[in-house]
Amino acid sequence: MLSRGQGYRADYKDYRLFVEVGDEVWQVRVHHLITNTWLYQNSVDGLEAAKTDAITTAVVASNPCATSQDITAAKTSLNWERYGPKLKIFKAAS
Repeated sequence: MLSRGQGYRADYKDYRLFVEVGDEVWQVRVHHLITNTWLYQNSVDGLEAAKTDAITTAVVASNPCATSQDITAAKTSLNWERYGPKLKIFKAAS
């Protein structure tokens, strides 16, 4: 079980995806590495839903014409566990 401030990280194209345990929701943060901009959302349905939300956000941000097949391909190609399930996620400046 993850505790607050722990989560997962993965990379997709020019984006770094973060999923972090919040108070009662999974916090989704997507960072565009080139423009140094952030996209945020929350997922109340747990870890797998939060991972899908992060991937969908990054895929659609990188390609507004993305299809569900693009999202599925990204989801299967990312290895969240490569970074370990207890990665300490840094907080984005607000």
